[in-house]
Amino acid sequence: MNWRRNISTLAYLLGTHIARRRKSVIRREVKEKERQKERKLMKHQTAAAAAAAAATATLATYYYYYFQLLTAAAAADNTITPTPTPTTTTTTTTTTTTTTTTTTNTTTIITS
Repeated sequence: MNWRRNISTLAYLLGTHIARRRKSVIRREVKEKERQKERKLMKHQTAAAAAAAAATATLATYYYYYFQLLTAAAAADNTITPTPTPTTTTTTTTTTTTTTTTTTNTTTIITS
């Protein structure tokens, strides 16, 4: 009878050991899955931030070249005026006529 008790005790100890090992393996797997989710989320956040920065830089470049084109067109022929309307001052005397035109151009670059 003593050997049966020893065998049942050994079986119990082996069973608890295996159960503990399974629990620790399951815990490790759960932690690893959580880490993978966090890595994936960080990768998506990094990609989204990079895309936003690229879009902002592209938009700033477009605005820069747009205002450059407007300024060049306004200088070439006065039919197209840039965003701020130029102020014109005309002075006339009886002997001579003098026309003075002052044009103020402002270029605004928006960066975020």
